[in-house]
Amino acid sequence: MGQNPLQKYFRQPKIFIQLPSLGLYYPPGLVQGDVNRLPIYGMTGMDEILVKTPDALLTGESTVRIIQSCCPGIQDAWQVCNIDIEPLLTAIRIATFGEKMSLSRKCGNCGAEHTYDVDLTKSLDYFKTIKYENKVVTKELSITLKPLVYKDSNQFGIKNFEIQQRFKQMIAIENPEERQAVLSNLYNEIANLQKQIYSLSIESVETADVKVEEHAYIKEWIENCDKEIFDLIGDKIGENNERWAMPSNKVKCSECEHEQLVNMTMDHSDFFGLA
Repeated sequence: MGQNPLQKYFRQPKIFIQLPSLGLYYPPGLVQGDVNRLPIYGMTGMDEILVKTPDALLTGESTVRIIQSCCPGIQDAWQVCNIDIEPLLTAIRIATFGEKMSLSRKCGNCGAEHTYDVDLTKSLDYFKTIKYENKVVTKELSITLKPLVYKDSNQFGIKNFEIQQRFKQMIAIENPEERQAVLSNLYNEIANLQKQIYSLSIESVETADVKVEEHAYIKEWIENCDKEIFDLIGDKIGENNERWAMPSNKVKCSECEHEQLVNMTMDHSDFFGLA
């Protein structure tokens, strides 16, 4: 079969973006092309069907396939780090539907419902102004953090969602001892989930004598370190999560002129933003 005569009518890049991570956390070959100028294409009809497929949304499969379709320079979107996910999905949204996105929200003061147009280019500009803070330093240790990859983040989100659902189901347990046993088990699961997130968020731990990068050693250390250090790591991860979320948009109610912040996410498979 020769060259398709319709090839010149195939999708073309609509915009180009810089990856906020600059590819610093990626293995060789994961991103092909210039991380400072990655081409972004609009979605195909098949991509849009994926966005509306519940199972694909819940598992994160739709997000991965859409990123790989609309940003072909990324070879495996499961390995994309979290600080690049929202900017990529924002750029794909712009390439597909344009720079404005409509959001419907109720006024927190009078209850009136309004539709607001949000300028997504401002979100892309915001991600250019922030930095991933990757250092936690104590008297004896220098801890270097790294963003979670999307695969781990998504799995943690699903697990957390399942735990929260089981918390809601506890109300049906009438026996106090049985309820307490279930509650204790759930708290243990949350603690273990937190330890997994922390250990996978650490690139290295450096002492005066050695630099440790082996995940097994770091995981064991996380399970046995002092609470003060554990909390410092958690605080830094939390700060980064907040900093790298989609920026809020200030809107004003036309009925009572009350101003409020509107939050949004581009990743519809993101349950609780654990990563």
